[in-house]
Amino acid sequence: MKIRLFLCFIPILLMACSTTPLKKEAESTRIFFGPEEVKDCEYLGDIIGSEGHWYSSWLTSNRNLAKGAMNDLKNQAQRLGADTIFIPTNLLLFKTSVTFIGQAYRCNKQ
Repeated sequence: MKIRLFLCFIPILLMACSTTPLKKEAESTRIFFGPEEVKDCEYLGDIIGSEGHWYSSWLTSNRNLAKGAMNDLKNQAQRLGADTIFIPTNLLLFKTSVTFIGQAYRCNKQ
């Protein structure tokens, strides 16, 4: 009985250790923290990147939580057609997750 219960938790533990993957199309998305970098760019919308849950925080390092949140942010920007993200200094760090709030821009006019 205990073994069966343990086996049921293995998939949950494995999911808790993984972070949001970065899509290939979003790899070239740039992130800036200064507004001067996006002053000549087209604003496309606000985006929120987040990683972590109450059940996974003890299994995932802060570094991996931050990387997953950045990947989530870049993936969302790519869906909007953005190539650049501006993050004001409003990042949210919780004990169980990391959240970035940013703005998506298209800077390379094509």
